[in-house]
Amino acid sequence: MARATPGKKQGMPGRGQELGKDVVEAIAKLAALLRRCGQRVLTDQSLLSLTWPLYQQVTAAVSLIETKQLEPSLLLNLEYLQSFLSRVPSIRLHHTSISEWNSGARPASLSPLVNVTHLELRRLPFQLVGDLASLQASLLSLSVDHCSVSLELLLASSLSKVPSPTPWPALTSLTLTHCSLDKLGSPVALLPALTYLDCSHNRLTSTMGLDHLPHLSTLLLSFNQLHRPPVMHPEAPLTTLALSYNRLEQLEGMQRLPCIRQLHLSGNCLMHHDALAPISSLPGLNLLDLRFNPVSCHPQHRTLAASWLHPSLSSSPVPPVLDGLPLTRQEVAMVGSSRLLAPPMPSPPPSSTVEEEHRSVSREGSIVTSLGGSVRRRKKKVREAVILDQPTINSEETRIKVEVEVAEAPSSSCYKDELLDALKKSQSVESYGGESRLEELLGITDKTPEKLPERELVPEEIPDRLKTESTEPVSNPEIKTEEDLIEKAQPDENQIDLLFVTSAPAFMGKGGRERRVHRLTTAVSACR
Repeated sequence: MARATPGKKQGMPGRGQELGKDVVEAIAKLAALLRRCGQRVLTDQSLLSLTWPLYQQVTAAVSLIETKQLEPSLLLNLEYLQSFLSRVPSIRLHHTSISEWNSGARPASLSPLVNVTHLELRRLPFQLVGDLASLQASLLSLSVDHCSVSLELLLASSLSKVPSPTPWPALTSLTLTHCSLDKLGSPVALLPALTYLDCSHNRLTSTMGLDHLPHLSTLLLSFNQLHRPPVMHPEAPLTTLALSYNRLEQLEGMQRLPCIRQLHLSGNCLMHHDALAPISSLPGLNLLDLRFNPVSCHPQHRTLAASWLHPSLSSSPVPPVLDGLPLTRQEVAMVGSSRLLAPPMPSPPPSSTVEEEHRSVSREGSIVTSLGGSVRRRKKKVREAVILDQPTINSEETRIKVEVEVAEAPSSSCYKDELLDALKKSQSVESYGGESRLEELLGITDKTPEKLPERELVPEEIPDRLKTESTEPVSNPEIKTEEDLIEKAQPDENQIDLLFVTSAPAFMGKGGRERRVHRLTTAVSACR
């Protein structure tokens, strides 16, 4: 407590006037307010909130009590405020506007708050705050908001110029929000009894140091720049973890937090539901928030997310809460249907005769178990489409001279009748089966005469069966007119010579095919 120096005691009678009229009125109003409802503050039912300039004025005026030369009313008010501040359990000190930073605010000590267990500091320049070390042994909760301060200055130095890294044995709750923190570091190890830590709205990229907190149960790290979940003490009973609005793409390491009951992951970068595989190892998880992630846009988001929950949650009396809504019966039925498998060990190429455990790829890429048991691995059949070019068709009509010998068979006349019936019905050779079918029906063989050198026929070399034929000389035996293609011959029981035109191309009209069939029918009739 500050003491007045002896050299200044000559002006004691005027100390009341030196405090200023506005200060005296503010002290009187505060004393009247605390006399009226201060009991609620002392019993910790309400929180005492003072602006930093008012607290600085009150502490400066209390230091004048020992002079005993103040006005009686002012002296009574200051004595009451001194007694009240020494008994208050919770207090908040803050600035209400930016103008107060430039209103001549002076440093003040926290030593009058000897019994404070819950301290809140908001928008304060920490160079004006002193003697935080006086509260280090009894302080249970410390909240710092919108203050530019580092953990080394706050915890290791206790806001003093001389570093004194002593532990905070009673501190169980620490809140550091909007303080521009980029790391936690080793000063966290000075909080062995800490159970609640809120470092939201900072610039944290690393959570190193949290593994020194064996009793931490609630961790709030929302609105930071984290890329991976924090690494915790192996014995920490962490039940609530808030990682909303960070840069998480994977949840690797979350399976090492088996006590988690509430997990807040909204506003991250989770692209696929397979990234939720680590949470399938959390049997107590009853609240999961995935809103404002890319996965939440999936049409079956709730069903897929529920499938990655621990199977034991399907039998919970209270259904788990997903994105603020309890799971429906259909979604509860899907709980535990997906789970993470250990990566397979390298093995030789599988044999077709060895049965292996059937593993299938989940809907979005990771390996999950299948409900179908073991099956034999089979090769997939791949069908290939083969496209062939269309054959080119010559527009000119092809003429072939064919000599047909009728094989001796008891049913040859039946085949001839069948052929004639087909021709009379104006069917083309192709529609009836082609030339091979005609040869099968007639029992004939195709003998195409080889091209022989031109020579004059001797009368003795002409066969008897052709003596009756008219043998008029032809200038070119290879090219004949349509009338010469049909040769008149004496019908024989064993052999008949026919000259006919092959089937017309596909582009010939119906009339062309009918004319060709009519000529062929006339030729066969002449032979009969």
